[in-house]
Amino acid sequence: MLVIVIYLCFIGLGLPDSCLGAAWPEMYSFFKADVSTGGFISMTVCVGTIVSALVSGKLRERFSEGVIACASIFLTSASLFAMSFQTDIFAMFLLAIPLGLGGGSVDAALNNYVSVHFDSRTMSWLHCCWGIGTITSTAVISRFFAAGYTWQAAYRTVAAALAVIALIVLISIPLWKGKALSDKFSEAGASEKGATGPVAALKIPGVWKGALSFFCYCSLETAFNLWLPTYGISVRGLSASEAALLSSAFFFGIMTGRFLSGVVGDKINPNTMVKGGFWAIVLSSAALFIPGVKGFALLAIPAIIGLGCAPVYPMMIRLTPDRFGIENNGAVIGLQ
Repeated sequence: MLVIVIYLCFIGLGLPDSCLGAAWPEMYSFFKADVSTGGFISMTVCVGTIVSALVSGKLRERFSEGVIACASIFLTSASLFAMSFQTDIFAMFLLAIPLGLGGGSVDAALNNYVSVHFDSRTMSWLHCCWGIGTITSTAVISRFFAAGYTWQAAYRTVAAALAVIALIVLISIPLWKGKALSDKFSEAGASEKGATGPVAALKIPGVWKGALSFFCYCSLETAFNLWLPTYGISVRGLSASEAALLSSAFFFGIMTGRFLSGVVGDKINPNTMVKGGFWAIVLSSAALFIPGVKGFALLAIPAIIGLGCAPVYPMMIRLTPDRFGIENNGAVIGLQ
């Protein structure tokens, strides 16, 4: 039951992550803003995410992962709901901060929890659930646009789904207390005093390389998430509903790849999966700029890029306690 709840949390984490990119082609005209303003709103969300991820270790010292997840999902729900009523672009910037704060807290807390207590398969399927969330919200937005509804209605629908998830997590909080560590990590190892903040984590040999890898990967994923629909409209001449499907294809590739990573996770070395994913991203990204590609072939390219992205994030997270010690896991994952 606890695993199901954790998976549901990551669906909730994914739901708001793809909303801005899918809805932005309609939103920037509504706000009479520059197309590029979407990038600055996304950056503001990231600032909130960075702050909450860096303090996640301190939060876990005071609260359980269940409490953090519940509060964070409620916060993201409230932020999206409030965004749907705004007519001023500056209010969107202000609300982007709590949206990021909520996402960063639950991301760091649950990644730390699952990397310590569960295996590679569970980690891959956890991030597959994030993909389910992103696909769901992009599909909702695409469907709403096709039916003539506004981005505000889509945002409120996603916010309502997040509120339901937060309520389920609230009910499940007692489940989080009795989970023992996996056999791989002893209680002795877990009780050792390790790094508790980002500065201490950076002093551990090799951590800065891992952090740099996350920086590069997340920059790439964010760029595709935010700009694929705008690229589809501005360069490929797609409608708003068709362009939102480019994001859906990208996240479908991530979701499918992470499901498959879970299936073969015990048979293929995680390092091999990460390196193969990066090569797949590079080669398939180049294909996106081939002129004249239309229809299903155009949708297939972001799906393949998503397949390349799929193993990178979860496998690097799963390798963290092996590389840097379970006692440093929370601080290092927060930094990453």
